[in-house]
Amino acid sequence: MEDHLTTNERMELETLEGIIAEEMGSFMAVGNALLRIRDHGLYREGFKTFEEYCKGRWGLSRSYANYLLSGSKVAANISQMLIVTTAEDTMPTCEIQPIHEYQIRLLSSPFTFDRLPSLSSGLLRSPRRGE
Repeated sequence: MEDHLTTNERMELETLEGIIAEEMGSFMAVGNALLRIRDHGLYREGFKTFEEYCKGRWGLSRSYANYLLSGSKVAANISQMLIVTTAEDTMPTCEIQPIHEYQIRLLSSPFTFDRLPSLSSGLLRSPRRGE
C-alpha cells in the first residue's frame, strides 16, 4: 500500500478525524471512525502503524483504541437486535442504550462457558447489609 493518500482518501480522513474530535465522548462514533481509518489505511501518510496513529494523533493507548473498536461493533450489533419493525413504525425495543464503551466491554471479549459460573454467581449475588 502506497504511503501517500489520494485526494478522496485525504477528504475521508479529514471527515473521520472531525468526527473523532467532535464526538470524543461518544465511543460508537469514535470507534466507527477509527475502524474506517484502520481498515482503509488512512493513517499511513503520517504514521507507520495504526497504533502509532492512535497514540500520536489522539493520545489513545493500543488497548483503549481496541476497546473503542470492538465496543462500537458490539453496540452496533446490539442496536440492530433491539430494533423491532411493526407495520406502523420501526422503533427500538429498549430506550436505554450504552453510552460508554466500558458498559459493553464484557460483551466484546471472547466469552467462554468456563467463565459462566463465576460471572453468573457474581451477577446473581446481591450484597447484604452488614456482611
